[in-house]
Amino acid sequence: MTTSCSSSSSSSSNNTTTSPPLPYVIQGFVQPGFEPVREAFEENFRVGRDSKAALVVYWKDKKVIDLWGVDGPERTNEAGRAYDSNALTVSFSTSKTITAICLGMLVDKGFIRYEDRIVDHWPEFSQTVAEASQSASKDVEKETATVADLLRHDLGLTNPKQVFQTSDFRVENIRQNRVGQVFESEALTYPDANSRGDGALREYHGMTYGLIVSELIRRVDPLKRTIGQFIHDELFVQLGLDIHCGSKDEQVRANTWDLEVPNPFKVIGMAWTPSFLYERARQVPSILELLKFSKNAMVGYTALMKKVDRLRLRDFQFFFGMLWRNRFCQDEHGEGFPNVSLSLVNHQEFREVEFSSINVLASAQGLGKLAAFMANHGSLGSEQILRRSTWNKMHGQTRIKSDIFFGGVRTEFSQGGMNHFRFYQDDEVLEEQFKMGRSGFWGWIGLGGSTFQWHPKHNIGFAFCPTKVAWYDLFNEKAGSLQEIIVECVRSLEAKSNRRANKSSKKSAGSKRNLA
Repeated sequence: MTTSCSSSSSSSSNNTTTSPPLPYVIQGFVQPGFEPVREAFEENFRVGRDSKAALVVYWKDKKVIDLWGVDGPERTNEAGRAYDSNALTVSFSTSKTITAICLGMLVDKGFIRYEDRIVDHWPEFSQTVAEASQSASKDVEKETATVADLLRHDLGLTNPKQVFQTSDFRVENIRQNRVGQVFESEALTYPDANSRGDGALREYHGMTYGLIVSELIRRVDPLKRTIGQFIHDELFVQLGLDIHCGSKDEQVRANTWDLEVPNPFKVIGMAWTPSFLYERARQVPSILELLKFSKNAMVGYTALMKKVDRLRLRDFQFFFGMLWRNRFCQDEHGEGFPNVSLSLVNHQEFREVEFSSINVLASAQGLGKLAAFMANHGSLGSEQILRRSTWNKMHGQTRIKSDIFFGGVRTEFSQGGMNHFRFYQDDEVLEEQFKMGRSGFWGWIGLGGSTFQWHPKHNIGFAFCPTKVAWYDLFNEKAGSLQEIIVECVRSLEAKSNRRANKSSKKSAGSKRNLA
């Protein structure tokens, strides 16, 4: 039995008075046993955390939650489409996980191995151009870098000196190696080849990860497809997953929704609400922990940099330039897009190029089903995207390292690019907050709220796609809270199932004794 939901107004039991209509609408369904998730989902709208959001969850091989909500009068987009869990939105850094899964599908077919060196499939990758002579020479550190190093964010190509133009990410220019040649000419910055083992530092490849993985994909794929073409053929056409990268299809465009970036003044206004104050108050210890000198250098940039040979000012200039002046990507005239970089994702020109680090378009339906495949070790019903052995490789060989991009928070990426969220006995406050509600999940999160993860132990596939970019939420707390409740619901249902099974087993044993 399915519990359907549709909340837009409420009436008293005797129908003599009617409450004013709610400003939001919640629709969809939850299976029995998951009602607390629906309540938490609606709470986000009731207190103003969300304006449009969709949540799709699979348990085992069944969809158990399919919810979407809309706050305010704008319930259709410019194309006249009503918002629901099929709506497409930019998924930010969950794009990286999708890209890594695509590479894993090529691993599954035997075209590449995680232990391979990148240069085994991309010989030009090790050609680094010296600044002084402008002549190319072999880069020993790049020659030894493996596919697994890249997927774990251990490569060291986070901040290319060359500024990309949006046109570089068009299919025709990708095929001309406009993107690939940038990484061929760049030297590794950090970490070096000697610091890729356990206990070393890593640096999250926020903007470059998907681009480099995509270059590798088009070289090892027998059909030489770009990442957008691969996603279209293998995920959209073959599996029916509404996931796209660089699509110019009119139906995709008509079903795409803009993201909302709350300006600081609006956030200040929200800051006086009790729920917002409570959430931020819970994060104060984490923020203080990030800023202070930490004795064990797990958090705090100042203390962390004691473990780094030099303070790489260029890295910080790159990051802040990327964020406020669109340092990473400009148009053909050398101009960044208007406002901050977050607004870049709402430009149709940017949506139609293949910038697979952050601009994959996906629906909660598409991500939820893909997460279900991953939660069930590569298969869902009669369909399969990965063999169990490949799934095990993808999730194997994890490395726990402090990430300087996240202020020293430790991440645990596998050789296949999947992060394992789990608590450690010596977690700092910031690390606990980062993983709160997600212990046992694999996958990643996107800036401001989007989340694409799976829990193999409980066979949970989870996808959350909000349109409001909550840049002030340091830990994607909305999704984490929902994930925690979902796990509690599953554990409760599993316990009930076990009790019924035990009762049935005892009854069967008693019947056999009576027959004897």
